[in-house]
Amino acid sequence: MRLSTTPHLLQRFSLRSFSLVFLLSFFLSESIPVFAQSLSMMIDTNGMAARFPRMRADVYAFDAQGQQITSSAGFVLEENGVRRTITSYTCPPQLTQPASVVLAIDVSGSMAIGLGGASRMQVAKSAADAFVSMLPNDGSECGLVAFETRSYLLQDFTENKQLLRNTIGLLSPLNGTDYQRAFLDDPGGALSLFPRAKNSNRAIIFLTDGLSSANGMEVVQRARQLGVKVYCVTVGLPVPPLLAQIANQTGGKSYSNVQSTNEAVQIYREIATIIRQNTPCRIEWVSDAPCRNQARIVELTNQGLTASDRYTPPQSLESQIIISPNVTGMGAVTQERRQVTLQLANGVQPVMVTRIRSSDPAFTVSDANFTLIPGVPRMVTLEYAAPDSVYRFSTLTLETSNGCNLEFYATAGFPGVRPRVPTLRLIRPNGGEVFLVGTTANIAWTGVPPSEPVRLDYSIDAGKTWILVDSNAVGLSRNWVVPNTPSNTCLMRVQQKNTSGATYAGDSAVALIGHTGRVNSAQFNPLRGGDRIVSAGDDFRGIYWRGKDTLGTFIGSIILAPPPFVNRALQRIKYATFNRRTDMIYGGDQNLSNIGIVPGSELEVTNVRGDGLTTRGNAAIRTIDANPNNPDRFLVHVESPVAGINIHDWRLLGDQRYVRNPPQLPRSEEGYVRNARYTPELRVVNGGNTFTVFGIIAAMSTIDGIRYWGWTDDESNAVMLASTALPAAPIYVDAVRDRINIGNMVIAVACNDRKVRFLTFTPNGRGGINFVQDNRYADIQLPGDITMLSFNATGEYMAIVVGAQVYIWQLGAASPEVILNTAPKILHKQNINTAFFSPDGQRLVTASNDTDTNVVVWLLREKLPLQEDRSDNLWSIVRPRLTPNPVDMGRVMITTSKDSTARVLVNPDPFPVPVTRVRFKTPNGPFSIISGDAPFTVNANGQYSIEFRFTPLVRGVVQDTVFFQMSTGEEIGTLIRGEGFENTVSVGVSLIDWRERVAGTFNDTLQAVVRNVGSQPLTFNLPTVRNLGAYITPVFSFLGIQGITGGGNFTVRPGDSVVVYVRFTPPVIGRFSAPLQFTVTQPGVTIPPVLLFGTGIEAGPLLSQSISIPLFTQSVDSCAPLERRITLPNIGTLPLTITNAVILGEDSLPSRDFQILSGQQQEIADGSSGSLLVRFAPQALGTTRATLVIRSNSRGGNELRIPIQGRLERPLLLFDRRFIVFPPTNTGQLSQSVTVNVRNVGSTSASWFPSTIDFRDAAGIPRIRLSAEPAAPRLDSGVTGRLTLTFLGGDAGITYNDRIGILEKCFQDSIQWSATVRSAPAITHFTPMSQILTCVSSASMSIQLQNSGTAEATTLSVSVVPPRSNIRILSAPTRLTTGATAEVQVQIDPLERADTTRFQLEILSTAGTVRTTQVTIIKYDVGADIQPRSLSFTGLEANTPTSGTVTIINRSSQPLTIPRTPQGTTSFRIESATTTIPPYSTLTVRVSFAGTVAGVDVNDRFVITPLPVSGVQCPTSPLEFTVSASTLVPRTAHLLFTDIKASPGDFATVRVFLRDRVRIPTGTVIEDTLRLNPTLLAPVAPLPMGRVVLGERLIPVRFTVRSDNPDEPLDSLRFRAALGNDTTTVLRLTRDSLSRSNGITITARPATFTLTGVARAGGLRLILVTLGTFSIVDARPNPASGDLTLEFDSQIADEYLLYILNPIGLRPDASLFAEQRFNAVVGRNTRVLDLSRLPTGTYFIHLRNSRELGSRRIIIMR
Repeated sequence: MRLSTTPHLLQRFSLRSFSLVFLLSFFLSESIPVFAQSLSMMIDTNGMAARFPRMRADVYAFDAQGQQITSSAGFVLEENGVRRTITSYTCPPQLTQPASVVLAIDVSGSMAIGLGGASRMQVAKSAADAFVSMLPNDGSECGLVAFETRSYLLQDFTENKQLLRNTIGLLSPLNGTDYQRAFLDDPGGALSLFPRAKNSNRAIIFLTDGLSSANGMEVVQRARQLGVKVYCVTVGLPVPPLLAQIANQTGGKSYSNVQSTNEAVQIYREIATIIRQNTPCRIEWVSDAPCRNQARIVELTNQGLTASDRYTPPQSLESQIIISPNVTGMGAVTQERRQVTLQLANGVQPVMVTRIRSSDPAFTVSDANFTLIPGVPRMVTLEYAAPDSVYRFSTLTLETSNGCNLEFYATAGFPGVRPRVPTLRLIRPNGGEVFLVGTTANIAWTGVPPSEPVRLDYSIDAGKTWILVDSNAVGLSRNWVVPNTPSNTCLMRVQQKNTSGATYAGDSAVALIGHTGRVNSAQFNPLRGGDRIVSAGDDFRGIYWRGKDTLGTFIGSIILAPPPFVNRALQRIKYATFNRRTDMIYGGDQNLSNIGIVPGSELEVTNVRGDGLTTRGNAAIRTIDANPNNPDRFLVHVESPVAGINIHDWRLLGDQRYVRNPPQLPRSEEGYVRNARYTPELRVVNGGNTFTVFGIIAAMSTIDGIRYWGWTDDESNAVMLASTALPAAPIYVDAVRDRINIGNMVIAVACNDRKVRFLTFTPNGRGGINFVQDNRYADIQLPGDITMLSFNATGEYMAIVVGAQVYIWQLGAASPEVILNTAPKILHKQNINTAFFSPDGQRLVTASNDTDTNVVVWLLREKLPLQEDRSDNLWSIVRPRLTPNPVDMGRVMITTSKDSTARVLVNPDPFPVPVTRVRFKTPNGPFSIISGDAPFTVNANGQYSIEFRFTPLVRGVVQDTVFFQMSTGEEIGTLIRGEGFENTVSVGVSLIDWRERVAGTFNDTLQAVVRNVGSQPLTFNLPTVRNLGAYITPVFSFLGIQGITGGGNFTVRPGDSVVVYVRFTPPVIGRFSAPLQFTVTQPGVTIPPVLLFGTGIEAGPLLSQSISIPLFTQSVDSCAPLERRITLPNIGTLPLTITNAVILGEDSLPSRDFQILSGQQQEIADGSSGSLLVRFAPQALGTTRATLVIRSNSRGGNELRIPIQGRLERPLLLFDRRFIVFPPTNTGQLSQSVTVNVRNVGSTSASWFPSTIDFRDAAGIPRIRLSAEPAAPRLDSGVTGRLTLTFLGGDAGITYNDRIGILEKCFQDSIQWSATVRSAPAITHFTPMSQILTCVSSASMSIQLQNSGTAEATTLSVSVVPPRSNIRILSAPTRLTTGATAEVQVQIDPLERADTTRFQLEILSTAGTVRTTQVTIIKYDVGADIQPRSLSFTGLEANTPTSGTVTIINRSSQPLTIPRTPQGTTSFRIESATTTIPPYSTLTVRVSFAGTVAGVDVNDRFVITPLPVSGVQCPTSPLEFTVSASTLVPRTAHLLFTDIKASPGDFATVRVFLRDRVRIPTGTVIEDTLRLNPTLLAPVAPLPMGRVVLGERLIPVRFTVRSDNPDEPLDSLRFRAALGNDTTTVLRLTRDSLSRSNGITITARPATFTLTGVARAGGLRLILVTLGTFSIVDARPNPASGDLTLEFDSQIADEYLLYILNPIGLRPDASLFAEQRFNAVVGRNTRVLDLSRLPTGTYFIHLRNSRELGSRRIIIMR
């Protein structure tokens, strides 16, 4: 055999030893196959929602022999511990593929950390060993790479499992972590092995426990090129995004944060299964719908192995059982019960409902035991029995047979009235909890629907103050980030919000319970926003209410003793109020000492008794009103018609009370005072004088008006300033300052006609005022009697009390808005006595006659909560107390790194603490985190460790601070330090590469590796080689030190080097590496390892696998293509034949940038080298990548692929044109400019032109002018510039050319140009007229030509452009000498219809082509026509519109305007969307006739005048057409009914005729309604019965004209006579003559029916029938002797006839009493009858209207 040599040593290797190694390896790997069971499962979630509850999963299952398990026998499947039935288990046919897999294992120092009872390194070894055990004997191979800060190839691809296991067993932790090297190092990186992989099924299993960086895109691209999938596994660490990206984009998978050996082994077995075959088995089972959507854990067990996965069911009973509505609102139920139908629907599986229970017994559900079938809705009835109208809430729980409870909800009651038993309950936090600042806590509550918003607040001072959490929380729970407010006295509060949304709302009220009977008045304190209320009741007490809690409830009261009086009898308190000093004034109902006054300072004492005063009148107090300007005074009036209004003066002087006798307001005793009030103080301007108006206004019922008193200095000198009467008696009056006119007031008066009237005042010029009606506000009509009214403080709103209701009215609104109604069973049921606003207008207090809820505070604008609940006990918010430990990284050599794990945080508290961020004070400093970065949690009473990296860049101690940010947002820091030192040892060679060596040979080398660069001698230990492989003979061996004999330490002096002998013995074909480690005895000296690397090959020709091609770089100074020879070493033992060589681009096609010029085929002797000549000619900017493919008979592979790259680093200019030929020019003329676009696609900027440049010829004369865009000295890379070149002219007959260079050193980056100057004639022209206006059909003109050039113009021809058939050239020259002139005659005939003719003359000659100025000839046309010229509308019905059409033709070139109406009448009109007809256009218009009365002829005409043409004499004339219309005589007829007579019970027939017909066609229909006395005639079929309204029978009738004979009746109407209330009735029609038939005037004569054969007794009818249209109320006096008053009520407005009959039915002589006819009104009517002429006797008054008769018997006595 042939041995490879080294430059230093040549040794032989024993063939016997070589064979022993391989025999042993073969025996270990092949004789005992080892397999392992494997089970993995992945639930198939695609389409799960559609097929649920049928489930399926992909399963990889193999037995101990490595065979796939294809039977379901032995499988057990459970979901959350519930066993499921496996319905199917199928395995498709498998086509396993042999794989090439590299195990890349992290051997950094942190791999020594413990994890689940073992070190991370042991976890990685066990997982790798499990994977190797599953490697099939089908040609699959595996390699092993270890990495830390460097990467080591421990085992090249091999099928020897024992060899792999042995190598895995030798792994141990070293230094740090470097992903980049782990993947991409060559040699040593995981991807570097795959160019020699024999299988196309390729994968890397990458395991690490640390963080690092890498060029992820480069890793992915390289893996894709090699067809490698990457599987990433992290131990004790969440998978970093970089590794997840690499796994996902290469088709692999990532496994995160492995925590145990079993988990790691299972993952490696799963990966082995996936790599081996990509088609899993499928297992199916049937699940069921859970109660709620919660994740389920599925466990699959077989032969002692368990695989698990989890899923969340897409459906649940909670989501599939739909209860509609989910929240039912019963409202404010007034009746005893209310029922609502609920629909239950199910979409999953049949469910047995066992019952529906309610948390409130007032709510019940009937029929609550049934089976709910999918797709079949079920109806149930929810019933609410209302015990009262307070707010109620119920949770209704639907219970099923499988233990699921589904909730829905119901509410009822008045929406603002608090429940008697609160339903709202806070669930958590409820006491004892401890929350960490910055963490998320959950707040939960119940007792309201989930959709009901609540307010959440928390307190840190046991409820003294509250802090808002959420003002609109829904869903019964809310996550809350715990704020940084530590406290041990915390409470949470939940409040149900008031649902009112109105400006003023009456849905929330507070009843003040204290009075036991009627309450006469209640008012707010005028100060402090009305935080006090005083009420006065008939229960002999006044109550002083004080304070309120958050729910608006007044929480304290003082019972006021009755006012002191002489007889000590109890008094009912009739009125109570405050003055502005908050003294309370109240009055009773006794005659003496009926006023009590309590100073405000004494009001906080219970059972106080005020000073006793007596007011004038000795009666019960009716009103007390405090003076708003003077708290010492108040007015009082009592229930006495003569007591008047009294002004009391009371004040507190020290401990003494001062009381003045009450003066009475003048003339206030003249009427009964209903109420009196102080008015606001106003300043009034009257006749230039300004005076103050302030006084008292009172409602006085006796005078039916109001009076007003005022004074100027003292209330004792009050005078009555104004008085006015009202249409009705006043009940109550109030006044407020006018918001708009501040110098006036608005006065509202409630009157006894249920109206509120508004007044204001005006100065009367005599120093007084007059009341006038305030016209801005209309009277308000109320539905009942008004009790009182009051304004709010601003005068914007007014409360009006009517019975048990309060109306709120906004000034200016159309009507009062009812916002407060009596709420059943809880609020006012009896009449309200007073209603007053609070000072801020937010609330209203009412006092009523109720015995229980008699004082109610209405929260009009305050949206106070309906109910609330708080934590039962205190809970805590705490801050974390993490303790950081300092970190010391030790001494590290500069530019190297050291990783170290340190316990940095200690948690002394019994709760875990989250850390959200870790940072260094100095960003991008020498310290970094390798693993354990935030976010993480420090366990309760636990510690936390982080792996740091220290990379010193300077010598000496380096310190920094590492900060840990906790969930509170606070940071704590600790010191991290390390020391950097300069190494005294320099590593000269970091890699010793033997390259390819024949397997089984010794290959020695002598290398100078390290050098002592320090100033002191160093003592070295003998170097060691760490062979991580498992071969009997070491792959790499240290043989000795040059110049050193024997073992032990050796010394190296400063400046000396260590030269070592090292041997490479490749045991088999493959690549190998190991670290050569140097150490010294001196402390603090670190020497990086030297990587030993080599490749074992088979004997024969071998093309070196280590050929590398330097980068081709084309620089600025290199414009020509680059050429380079590439050496091809044959390092084998036989000649090497190169059969082909080609360079392929990235698209796998021959490269356009690289070319092989020679050497594609050649023979290379063993030990010699060949070469290839390669040219690089870049075509584009930047780096060009390609692959050199060499095919040969090399033992290392028939094809070698070598990357090759080139880069363009000079400007590369692309021109859109490189050659410019300017057109020939005449002497002294400039050429047209030419533009050239130049794009710099190179990598650097190019020289450019900063300004316009003239390029000169050899004589220095400018010939080319160049301007550049942009104007800059350089054209940047990627920018397109524009060059504009202009030839500046030259001498005649000369051609100029030259080159303009852009890059001076590259000739190809230039522009060639050429320009020629020649002599030529030049034709000029003169056109006398450029525009001709005409109305005729022809025109002519002449144009003058001249040769102004330098040569004769020949072959001259003239043509018209554009060519036109009507334009002719009459004469034109054929040649022109220099300076000669000639004329061209042009004829235009005919001119086209009113058009614009434009043309030019084109002159062709040796002078070129010349065009004259454009000539424009505008021809105008005139004229119009109408078709037809007349329209006639004849035979029209009266008032019948009609229309016709005419066509108007505008033959003019001008627009034509048409009139809308004719010359005379307005009956005709042209209907058109436009009144303008464009030139040469036709418009058809409609001429309408509006119609007229019958029998009329109408004639008229329309005149249209065309517009004249401005500037042109074109004749025009008006155009007209006539219109006419005639109407027929009107259609008329007379409808005649025959009179009839009949006795009671007989039949009578009314015949109907149509007479006096004019143009009445047959078939005409006549419709009307017949009116008659229903007591006299009854219709007989077929005549309909009709209906009786107010004593008349209304019968619809319809007649059809069937004949032209007027004597033939239209119809016969049959009736049956009855004994009615009269003897005659008129059969009348209802409609007028124009509405009985469409378009026909039909008059009618009514018929009269007379009843015959009627018996009478005493002059009266035996039977009188009352229809109810009127009734006689009274006839008095009776008997009478003179005048008699007759009163009757009429239900209709009708004419009445009154007459008198004697007992025999005869009327007395008209001289004694004449009949009377008169019109009555609806309602009560009164007639006075003069009976003084009638003799004594009995008479009967008969009163009749058009429908019935009434009678009353009277007696006349003389």
